[in-house]
Amino acid sequence: LGDGAPTAGVASSARRRLPGRAAVILLASALLGAAALVAVAPRAGAIAAGGTQSATFLEAASPGSRACVSMDGVRLHDGSGQSANLQNTSKEECVEACRSSNTCDQAIYSGANRGCYMFEKPRTQLFGGTDDQSPFTSAFCADAGREMRLEMMRSKIWQLMRPVEVGAIQWRWREAEKKAAALVATLSLQNKMGFIMGNAGGNGYAGFLIPMGLDNVMPLKMNDGPQGYNAYQDCLRGTTTQFPALLVVAASFNPETSRKYATAVAEEFVAKGSNVLLGPDVEV
Repeated sequence: LGDGAPTAGVASSARRRLPGRAAVILLASALLGAAALVAVAPRAGAIAAGGTQSATFLEAASPGSRACVSMDGVRLHDGSGQSANLQNTSKEECVEACRSSNTCDQAIYSGANRGCYMFEKPRTQLFGGTDDQSPFTSAFCADAGREMRLEMMRSKIWQLMRPVEVGAIQWRWREAEKKAAALVATLSLQNKMGFIMGNAGGNGYAGFLIPMGLDNVMPLKMNDGPQGYNAYQDCLRGTTTQFPALLVVAASFNPETSRKYATAVAEEFVAKGSNVLLGPDVEV
């Protein structure tokens, strides 16, 4: 929930009883968190290998005469024609460098080595390797007035990304389940039952769990959302932010709006001591 901000955990609040082993594995999976899900190490790879590594082809464009569309988490196949590299740069500087040149129609930024790779001619193909896509940002640029073409190119890339993203999520979830099962195997029966029954002393949270048998794991302080903090403690009554209806957020069709909404909700949960946001919610 959010980009780099303190976040509350996310869990389902479906109040149904699961078989003991299944419930414990699901809880252990939640405890592993993002560290267990991110199992693919980012590598810079070889970009523009063998190309014409020259900045001489970059022809300065007049301000406002060019437009770009950028795609975070996407590694395009190298473009064609002449190419140029920039080192020790940011993704924003990389895209701007391509936008500022009349002869750069594609840029690829690698966060792993902070390298910017610019190409004269674009290629609407994904890189064929198995690298994690997350540290990459790719962009298409063109003269002003050709924004529709840029959007069509971006749409094609997102269509190509769909099966890649689904496959990556499935693989990471399988890896998380393996690690969760390994953790469960180290727990005693009493500790396993503790995951299912919960613990006393939650100080008014919707749910409280002390993960006995797992070192360096904080107690889980669960509280209801998902549209804002539901205060069960008398001292917090009347302090909850009334956020807009989630259907309004969905109707915006804007991922950035959703991200800001989630960040704001998560920050309030953390400020009030909760680290798990229960989500009893179905959007229709």
